[in-house]
Amino acid sequence: MYNFFRINCINKESLKKIAATLLSLLVVFSGMTFYNSALNSFAKSKSKSESRKSNLEIQRERVHSYFDDLHAYAVGNPETGEIYFANKSTEKFPIASISKLMTYLLVMEAMDSGEISRNGKVTISKEAEDVTYSYGMIWLKEGMKVPIKDLIQAMLIPSSNESAVALACHVSGSQEQFAKLMNKRAKELGLNSTHFYTASGLPTNLDDDDEDEYILPSKYLKTENHSSAEDLFKLASFIMKKYPQITKITSKKDITLEQFSFHADSTNTLLKEDNSINGLKTGSTPGAGRCIIITKNVKTDFKRARDTGKTMVVLLGANSVSERNNKARVLLNLGDRIFKAQKQYGITPMLKLKIPENIPQLTVQEKKAENKKSFIIKIIEFAVSIVVAIILLIILMRYIIRRRRRRARLIMSKRRYRRR
Repeated sequence: MYNFFRINCINKESLKKIAATLLSLLVVFSGMTFYNSALNSFAKSKSKSESRKSNLEIQRERVHSYFDDLHAYAVGNPETGEIYFANKSTEKFPIASISKLMTYLLVMEAMDSGEISRNGKVTISKEAEDVTYSYGMIWLKEGMKVPIKDLIQAMLIPSSNESAVALACHVSGSQEQFAKLMNKRAKELGLNSTHFYTASGLPTNLDDDDEDEYILPSKYLKTENHSSAEDLFKLASFIMKKYPQITKITSKKDITLEQFSFHADSTNTLLKEDNSINGLKTGSTPGAGRCIIITKNVKTDFKRARDTGKTMVVLLGANSVSERNNKARVLLNLGDRIFKAQKQYGITPMLKLKIPENIPQLTVQEKKAENKKSFIIKIIEFAVSIVVAIILLIILMRYIIRRRRRRARLIMSKRRYRRR
């Protein structure tokens, strides 16, 4: 009986050990299976990420061939300065009416500083009237008073040249002085490949009969406003950060001015195709071709249906409006895809531009004080230069007198020697 009880106990103990061993083996096996499946899924996701990344990079390489006939282009994020695609983005090309973005910037800054009124009216200048007769669309006459808001909208939506000139003369007195202000501001913003001749973007040699001259680099750099795709990307990004309300104007599909019984569609015809497009400016001359800076809101948070970023395209030198629109559309779509995949798949941009910081503008009183100070400094400099000139003249006269006296002494000594 005792032996039987002992055998049963041993069997029970051995059974417990066997059960524990089997249970531990089962746990280890299931853990290894889970680890392998997790490792495989991670490897698959990594390979998928790498393949997605490589596909986008392949597309980036292929895209250049489709845009070879353009002057230049750049696609990126205006909020971060990241450029996804670019070609010849540092070279100088004519920019036509895209110049009006700088005109808009200076007008808005003049409002901020108190030089001009936000809700005031602009007295039309003779320069603006002359542009109306030749390359205008709104019948502006010298002495006419037009609300400044109407001129800004006419300049940006249907690209009114006479409105740009009227605003330039309102700020600086003449278009020539305004062009100097444009170039000064461009330097302050670090736009080193940019130069302006006119506020509207019209070439200075419009009276020439041979339009092909605009295409020659040696010609257009001396007669047309010019810039690079990177400089324009910086300028547009800066304006959108400082004055985001510009997109409320540039997103409008048309404009109506009751004062002139005037109605016109926006020159940016892509606005009618996509409601997420909200700007920014077009331009065209024979030398510039068909140009556009286009911006679009990008949605990545579809659950909340909100915009989470922006894509900007700078395109210069298309041969027609249809080519400009088609290629801008392709670049926008590629930019959207990269923006959405950038964080998830680690897509790196080609380069990152430094968007200019918001440089504070001087108020009217500060400008007057600065002008007074500079005027006093100029008077002092002029007085010092006169004193220096008088001193140099005295030194020169003394030198001449001494030389003549020395010569006279030599002549006298020679005469005395001969007499002996």
